[in-house]
Amino acid sequence: MAYIGIIFMAILFLGMIAGGAYYLSKRFSQFFPVLSLKGWLLIFIITTTATVSGSWFSADSPGVIGDILFYPGTVWAAVLLYLLSSLVIVDLVHLVFKMSPGIRGAVVLTMTALIVSYGFINTSLIRVKEVTIPIAGLTEEITAVHITDMHLGSFWGRNRLEKTVEKITEINPDVVFNTGDFFESKEYFTEDSGIPELLGKIQALHYFVHGNHESYVGVEDAVKQMKDAGVIVLRNETTMFGELQIVGLDNMREDEKEVSGHTPAGPDTVKSVLEQLPIDGNRPTVVLHHRPSGVSYMNGKKADLLLSGHTHGGQLFPMALIQEFSMPYNKGLFQYENMDIYVSQGTGSLFPYVRVGTNSEITKIKLVPESGS
Repeated sequence: MAYIGIIFMAILFLGMIAGGAYYLSKRFSQFFPVLSLKGWLLIFIITTTATVSGSWFSADSPGVIGDILFYPGTVWAAVLLYLLSSLVIVDLVHLVFKMSPGIRGAVVLTMTALIVSYGFINTSLIRVKEVTIPIAGLTEEITAVHITDMHLGSFWGRNRLEKTVEKITEINPDVVFNTGDFFESKEYFTEDSGIPELLGKIQALHYFVHGNHESYVGVEDAVKQMKDAGVIVLRNETTMFGELQIVGLDNMREDEKEVSGHTPAGPDTVKSVLEQLPIDGNRPTVVLHHRPSGVSYMNGKKADLLLSGHTHGGQLFPMALIQEFSMPYNKGLFQYENMDIYVSQGTGSLFPYVRVGTNSEITKIKLVPESGS
């Protein structure tokens, strides 16, 4: 019974794809009658299927066949989304300002090309976002960097990581917090990946917890790569950084009631693990967990701050807008009772590699003593 909601959403998603493909085909057969409705429908079905298939290939990098499917799909999924969005807008405008089919088709293609081009360029840029968070019990300011959702794989690679390391080095933080989905592919688990050398350039202590994509491609391999780079991997553990207590949690359900396709179905939950960990409620405490979930249980342990990622802020409009209203913690800084929550939009991006309405970010966080503490 718990999975009925997930099944329903999957059916709804497929239905929307099918409806969108038909809507596009019907209009394109009017705008560009060189092909019939059936011809356009066949094209949109093939390209949509290839796009979905290409996204699956990114984890295993199977070679030429995978590349043929994967690389066009890195933007084609966004093209399909904005073809549909632009078409809806043009059809609405056409109700008031009448246009010929050819003009309407040209406007749809132009809008889509401009939006996708902007989104492709935008996702390639890494912006540094600065946030100041007061922490009770802290006596000295700490400059931290938060990175998450790098998604190293078939698309983002060494160049992306080099840019990230350069920006972190420029910030010169006291500590780096990495909340997972660093790897999207097995491609970077090889000895010549260069990951240890690049991450080794970061002078600050670097703490890492894994995300759902490490679970897909191999948690143990990911952990080995990070440890080889001198990164401190926390797996349901606590540690100290000066006067700051750090709690690092595996990516898992918040409690036994949660049903999620992004976490393993094992017995461990945020609730059960926090009950067993030796957490000192009198110390300033930062929790690292890939997803912004289990907040009430962390607050119950008197945590001061949760750092998470996973959401990408929605990555693409209108999903970014939908998530703002549908998710309690989508992107940015929030507060739950006495605890702050910061959810990064992600340092990388996910298939399709386009950002509209969101930014790829590295977060510079100043942890400062709370007034009066």
